[in-house]
Amino acid sequence: MSQIQGPLDVRITLAPIHIMWLKDQQSMINDILKKYEPAPEDQPSPLSHIDKYEQDRRAWDWHVLISGRVTAAARDMSIPEWAIPNVKAIWDARRNIYGKGHPWPTDRR
Repeated sequence: MSQIQGPLDVRITLAPIHIMWLKDQQSMINDILKKYEPAPEDQPSPLSHIDKYEQDRRAWDWHVLISGRVTAAARDMSIPEWAIPNVKAIWDARRNIYGKGHPWPTDRR
């Protein structure tokens, strides 16, 4: 069993299977993000033939789907919400690294 510290100094104990599951989810999210937000020096994304806004829309749809699946599975395993990987935050961080802005611009220039 591994103890982790949550908000407000609350300590909980997670079973090794929970820790392994959380790491697997993080890896899965990172792998999928490579498809939707490839590094500039990488090969073009399989979506590169699609309009930039359509790419962002598909990535947004992916984010909503994966967030729901990860959150639902974590709740089924009684993993606290604050310990669940935040798909949107991971995606935003990757976009920020590559100098991209918010994925859903209000104007279509």
